[in-house]
Amino acid sequence: MLTILEIEESIKENVYRALKKLIEGFFQWPSNRINPKNHEMRLKVQKSTMKLLFRLLYLLYAEGKGCLSLQNDRYLRQYSFHHLRYEVVDKKYKKVLSTTLWFKLKDLFRLINNGSESIRISKKFFYIHPYIGWLFDPERNPNLETWEIGDSYLSDAIDYISRNWDKNIQEYVFIDYSILNIRFLGSIYESLLEYKIKIAKQDMALKGKTNKIWVPFNEFNKTRKKKLNLDQLDAFDRVRAGEIYLAKEREDRKSSGSFYTPDNIVNIIIRNALEPMVQKKLIEAKKINQNLVDAILSIKVLDNAMGTGCFLFEAVEYLTKKLYQALQEDIKSGKISKINFHTINGAKEEIISHCIYGVDLNDLAVELSKMALWLIAESKKTRLDILNNRIKQGNSLIGAFLDELDIYPSIKQDKEKKFDEFKKNSNFDVLKIIADIRTSIYYGNPINKELYKKLITQILNYSEEELLKLKETDFIKRSRDISEEKLFFHWELEFPEVFYGLDNLGKPRTGFDVIIGNPPWASVRGKYSTQIFTDFDISYLENKFPENTYMPNTYEFFILQSLKLLKKGGRHSYIVPDRLGFNESVEYLRKIILNQYTLNCLLYKIPFPNVIVDTLIYSLTATNPKNNHKIIVKEYNNESVEIDLNFYQNISDTTFHFFKNKEILDSIKAIDTAETIKLENSAETTGGFGGKSELITNTKINNRQIEVVKGINVERYTIKGNRYFDFKKENITGRTTNKIKLGTSPKILIRKTGMVLYSAYDNTGIYPEQSLYFLFKFNGGYSPLYLLSIINSSLFKFYYIEKLVTNRDTTPQLKKIHLDQFPLKKINFTTNETDKKNLCKRLVELYDTYLYMGVMGVFEKVVNDCLANDDKGDNINEKNDVIHDFLTVLAQNMIDFNKKSSNADNLKKKIHLTDKLIDFLIFKLYKLNSDNIKAIKKADNAWKSMIMLHAETKGLLMHIINRIKEIDTGKGKEFMKIG
Repeated sequence: MLTILEIEESIKENVYRALKKLIEGFFQWPSNRINPKNHEMRLKVQKSTMKLLFRLLYLLYAEGKGCLSLQNDRYLRQYSFHHLRYEVVDKKYKKVLSTTLWFKLKDLFRLINNGSESIRISKKFFYIHPYIGWLFDPERNPNLETWEIGDSYLSDAIDYISRNWDKNIQEYVFIDYSILNIRFLGSIYESLLEYKIKIAKQDMALKGKTNKIWVPFNEFNKTRKKKLNLDQLDAFDRVRAGEIYLAKEREDRKSSGSFYTPDNIVNIIIRNALEPMVQKKLIEAKKINQNLVDAILSIKVLDNAMGTGCFLFEAVEYLTKKLYQALQEDIKSGKISKINFHTINGAKEEIISHCIYGVDLNDLAVELSKMALWLIAESKKTRLDILNNRIKQGNSLIGAFLDELDIYPSIKQDKEKKFDEFKKNSNFDVLKIIADIRTSIYYGNPINKELYKKLITQILNYSEEELLKLKETDFIKRSRDISEEKLFFHWELEFPEVFYGLDNLGKPRTGFDVIIGNPPWASVRGKYSTQIFTDFDISYLENKFPENTYMPNTYEFFILQSLKLLKKGGRHSYIVPDRLGFNESVEYLRKIILNQYTLNCLLYKIPFPNVIVDTLIYSLTATNPKNNHKIIVKEYNNESVEIDLNFYQNISDTTFHFFKNKEILDSIKAIDTAETIKLENSAETTGGFGGKSELITNTKINNRQIEVVKGINVERYTIKGNRYFDFKKENITGRTTNKIKLGTSPKILIRKTGMVLYSAYDNTGIYPEQSLYFLFKFNGGYSPLYLLSIINSSLFKFYYIEKLVTNRDTTPQLKKIHLDQFPLKKINFTTNETDKKNLCKRLVELYDTYLYMGVMGVFEKVVNDCLANDDKGDNINEKNDVIHDFLTVLAQNMIDFNKKSSNADNLKKKIHLTDKLIDFLIFKLYKLNSDNIKAIKKADNAWKSMIMLHAETKGLLMHIINRIKEIDTGKGKEFMKIG
């Protein structure tokens, strides 16, 4: 027997085959007159075929789960899809020119759409409620009414989704759809979005095992030892020139930014957002001795970018269990006088009817969500028309709130009293007219301020008869047309019960209790922007969400919209790109979340198949944060760390850092809380020049070229080699072009990228290229060599990797803003010169002893005396300027040591011991405790191991590449296995 996972994988493959068969069938039927070369017709065929396919899948699920009962013999034998499937297997419908099966199916579709009473079937035989949706509606699906499809194509498609091959018993078996999770429908829908109908320009074949791609047939054969004929391939793996085929593309998912969310992510978000809200509602109900059932049913849950509804399905399952438990408690305490449900399925119906809300732009996704929610209830009584008021198609981002309606975009009108009157009377039709007018102004409806005022006055004061006439004026008709085209969604008018009146506990309704989901991730502008936004859309969105107009992403808009829709005390959780936690462009959003809401948790890097960016799940509560609030932060597969709210608030760009463990966090805090200054206060920083890469050469090719240095030339403390570049205007691409800055001396050079940022000292005035930052114009008495020793230390490396780094797991890099903010240990230049020289001289003498003996303890007394606090614990009298000067000596020694080309053991020993001493002194300067130092050293060892592993992997890859080259050039006569 196959596992459910194996069955689902088989269905996904067969659904693709069924879709292809149905598409071919519609194209092949002559009277349909569909020209496959017409792009618009191909789109129509694909959309119609998708709808047909999901009609069939609906029937399989509905009959499998008992929503369409097969227990009734009349339905089973005369109408059921179950019966048709068995006829298909018996090869009853194999004639190419027959449409008997198609018309039988259409009869079943009509029965589902209109209900059993439409064909005068008495309820004593069986009853099917009319399908309240458009999937089976002939008016919404005219192509499926007028087109025909031959039995052979249709029967093949039905068979593909009805049976699969059971490898254990070596035969085809019928699939039991009753055991499949309804969420699998969404997964099927998502997988089919990737395909587009195309016309083959030449013979083609599918190549690959897992990620198959279409390639020209001659290319397919090119790498094969045994050449094949096209006909030898499986029918679904080949296509001849001029024929249609389904090509897998990612544009739909990428352009919309939508991806089907894995179960584990859905469950985490439900746990983050819904579980605390349930607990809160139950506690409130118990305080006022209210029914627990009413408390659960008062929860309003929204997914405002629901796709096919995976988050809502899980919310239903979770709330159903809690509602049923609440019922049992209420019965025990005698609080329930009228019970509307007695079973788990009854509880599901109540949850779906009272608690669940969803919105999406895609009409088929909305339809599938409603269908799936009905199937989830597993009840013949639940009506889809209940869901029509809860699950809606619309643009979640485009629409007006009522408090905006008396404002012409930039001019406020005072009509609050009249609006309140309309709200009380539920006259939302009038308000929708005004909301459409206001929003349509952003979409080119030419209404000026005076006309807008006039229209509002007329609409608010006209009689019903006058209003009907007003609706037919050009301006209002145009606003209605624009609204229908752009799918305006005015939240308070679409879901008034969420925003007005009292909830089951007698509290005012002011928004949703819980908002969850996975919003679209799509760039609105810039080189990575998608084509789904018109200029009108961009103008509207940037006016509505003005916080980021540079290169906004749709997930930002959805977060801001969710915060507006959330009631006070509500819970909100999304999965978004981790750039929300780090990017400078969304700093505004981090500040809003930190300062106006209670951020509960951050979960980084949870695996998300087919998504190339790292992810972040966040959860917050719509309450003002408390000063002592702690945020639970976790990197996937690492331990949770509690981080103080003020830790994030005190970071200059409020970056949401995460740490592998508490020890690392404590060490970062220790560095941050040491008495420091920002590095930018000790020196100026900038990046090198930008030059055309092909003009930066390894050897000097003309006399105009000057010596320059790139990141690759910079090692620890020294510069190894150089490059050449003709520094003239036409060769320069940007960055720092000021020759005085570039040629300044002395300066410190720092690599911008890498797991370890090497830093070197330059006193020659060589120009640095853009792969380097450089420090110059040192001030405040700080020696450049002091800064050099710190930047090359384990402490700086630790701080960089654990806090400052961007793109840690791909292309690690240091941004200038973070370099500038590095906490440089503040030096008190107060020790008199004589004492300072004597103490420094003593340290140098001890250094000579240390290089001979290798014992760090020789420094303990002198260093501790220099850094000692007074009796009150103050450091007023500490002589840390002595350590500053000693570090400059050690840095100069490291420069000298590293310049030598010798690999003698004695030199290596000196470098190693001096490195250790520099770390020791810097740890002392920053007053780190033993736990902090242990954490830094442990992290350092882990990085070294990782770098070694990367080097070994790189070496292995180079070996493989070289062997392949040898084989390709004929030098390798046999294939060498690399084990």
